[in-house]
Amino acid sequence: MAHGRAVACACALALSLHPYRASGAETLHVLDCKSQSILAVDPETGSILRESRLPATPDRALVSPDGRRLVVLNRVDASQGFGFGYPMRAPSSISVVDLESLSASAPIELGWGIPDMQLGRKTIGFRPRWGTEGIRISRSGSHLYALMPGHKEHPAQLAVVDLGAAKLAGALPLDREGGRILAGEGGRAVLFFEAHKPKKGSPVLPELRLFEPGWAQPKVLALDREPASIVASTDRSRVYVLDHGGPSGGRLRAVSALDLAIESTLDLPGPARAVVLDVEGERQLVLGSHEVYVVDGARTIATLPTGKPPILVRRTPKLLLVGTPGSLLGFEAGSFHTAGEVAIKGRVERLAIAPDGRRAFALTRESPEAFGLLHVVDLESWNLVATAQTGNSGKVEIEAAMLYAQQRMLQPWTGLAPMRQLDPRNDPSLFVEPEGKSVFVFNSKSSDFTVVDAASGKVLKTVGMGRETPRMVGGGEILVGSGDRRVHVLETATLKTRTISFGMSGLFEAIEVSPSSARVAVVATDEVTVIDGKTGQEISKVRDVKPCGAAFTAR
Repeated sequence: MAHGRAVACACALALSLHPYRASGAETLHVLDCKSQSILAVDPETGSILRESRLPATPDRALVSPDGRRLVVLNRVDASQGFGFGYPMRAPSSISVVDLESLSASAPIELGWGIPDMQLGRKTIGFRPRWGTEGIRISRSGSHLYALMPGHKEHPAQLAVVDLGAAKLAGALPLDREGGRILAGEGGRAVLFFEAHKPKKGSPVLPELRLFEPGWAQPKVLALDREPASIVASTDRSRVYVLDHGGPSGGRLRAVSALDLAIESTLDLPGPARAVVLDVEGERQLVLGSHEVYVVDGARTIATLPTGKPPILVRRTPKLLLVGTPGSLLGFEAGSFHTAGEVAIKGRVERLAIAPDGRRAFALTRESPEAFGLLHVVDLESWNLVATAQTGNSGKVEIEAAMLYAQQRMLQPWTGLAPMRQLDPRNDPSLFVEPEGKSVFVFNSKSSDFTVVDAASGKVLKTVGMGRETPRMVGGGEILVGSGDRRVHVLETATLKTRTISFGMSGLFEAIEVSPSSARVAVVATDEVTVIDGKTGQEISKVRDVKPCGAAFTAR
């Protein structure tokens, strides 16, 4: 056993000829609070390939998009307590781990406070844990940006870290709250600040700010009104700002992320409520009062009449689908001609597409407390095939024109402009399993899934998945849900369930999915279990650790 740790495996143990590389294409990195170290683990065997000491006690980790580095968020030095009354004794810091050598940098101080602080339950008491909404890594993996809220006499600031050099590139003070990182590359960062009214003085208008290390002051673009929607382009080169500043209501402006210059202004013929990015078509979809505007920069390509306020949009290879209160409409993706319309009951809240693109599944509800009604729609004949009553999903969780991305946990840039991106993948709370036979509807109030036959619309069964919101792995081959001392795994094609128990002393901590979705690490307080991402079967275990975080990398 490597390094004297207990390792269990569901398969035969294999010796690796390389001292560090895993036998497969992916490596699991475990942060061990017990030994204050990082472990490189072969997920196929559970064997520890290499161990390296960290300069501080870790809290959790982020993988850079290029897969070359691991950013370790060090444990916050604060007194024990509960709620948000933690007296901090030192600034927050990170360490940068080079995954080739597994060497860690000295702690890099980011400033005071904890970005989007979350409570992390431990076996003894409570302690503050890092949130990750205030931390972003650039798409190239070169820089990290952290919005530090400050603490007592220490002011808020934007910290920029050069990950290649493993040093602080700059710390820029912030004189107002409510900032959100929209784009960043090469050390530059664009932040958006909402309008607010201070206790004393005049109201402060919203604005965009461009920061660069070495600048004494940021460049500022003041906005004359609060945006209805704001989102960065997929390449982060510009920011789209939608407001009601046009002669007839809607106005869409494209702002350069390099210098905050307004590249184009498009006055829309009517009111507009949200802008959604069509990632595949490289266009912007603006949701109006009774139409959807298809926009390419400064010109409107098409106006799609919807008759009622559009609520959400989804894309298939052939169609652009629009949900409204009482109907589901389809438009041809190339010509934008009307393909069909089906009347449905209630407000469309969620929409899933079959893998072959031939059917759509619209979940509606007539009131926030009503049970969800699933509509099965044939997208070739535009007939309503069936309806199925599902469980209660609680209050409306999806706002107008905002679509959840499939994998949100700790992914760089995911959620920068929450749900403002047209994602062709299914929503994890309503999805069709890869074989296209069954539809899964998550009922948040009862923490279970209603499983519906995709062909007939008949409810097959209800499957419980623990107390927490389940995680969908890959294209939906398995679902992983958690309780306190166990994790439930559901194989969606067969509806077989498995349970991973941690014993009386173990508590569930986190679920981490490998880049290929082939392996999933279930992290508990005293062990890590690796399971197959397609079947949910146990592959290996790492025991005799106190994991406070884990991350997969593909090498």
